[in-house]
Amino acid sequence: LGREDMLQNQSLCLNAATAIGCGVPGLTPQQMVDAPPSGQQRALQLVWNMVRSALLNPIQASKNPEIHGMLLAGEDPASLARYRPEKVLQRWVNHHIRGYLEASPEQASVPRTFRVTNLHADLADGLALSIVLHQVAPRRSAAVGVSEAALASSSADERVRLAIEAAELCGVEMFEVDAADVLEARPRMLLAFVAAIFRTCPGLDAQAEPEAPASKRGRRGNRSQEREEAALRMWMASLGLGLESLSSLYEDCR
Repeated sequence: LGREDMLQNQSLCLNAATAIGCGVPGLTPQQMVDAPPSGQQRALQLVWNMVRSALLNPIQASKNPEIHGMLLAGEDPASLARYRPEKVLQRWVNHHIRGYLEASPEQASVPRTFRVTNLHADLADGLALSIVLHQVAPRRSAAVGVSEAALASSSADERVRLAIEAAELCGVEMFEVDAADVLEARPRMLLAFVAAIFRTCPGLDAQAEPEAPASKRGRRGNRSQEREEAALRMWMASLGLGLESLSSLYEDCR
């Protein structure tokens, strides 16, 4: 293609990325075509925005009814609907850690109060990932044995390596990491990896979304509200104000 055609194609792509909330302020078609050092970081940010959108946007209670299986006794189901995908994933990791500890009262290697408070530094030693993969791996599969070996290991390096192997055996192919990404707690890599595990094998019981009795008009109103919320998020993200990571108006605009 000639330069003018390439610039036109890049312009269309950047406009489309901005329209779906993945745009990067200051990134121009010229930078995409010429690839100057000053534009490389913006180009990488664009790729990350698209990866993040593809992996995390579907992680919502309205799109994954099984997420309601994480509700605690007496908890309002509407609270999960307002969670950002990152918060849903952190809640999911802790849900499986709690399940593992309750099902294995005899084990002594994992403290009874063990929980994660983030999806990067707290995952670096591979312990939380090994527990999650042990819980979500299909029963009687090779991944169960590998995750058990990871839990039995006292070496963080070996535990991480085995956790990644268990993820591969579970069929996690949407996003792959290597041991260094985990051990060095690279936030984006770990967030995408956890999202890929969730999308592949959530390990949650399928169930209908709990809802109060409502008229058909009320249910239509809820779906309409969800569409309006998504449209407003995309509009705000397209303004070039650094709002590309918006995932929930309820949480992000508090």
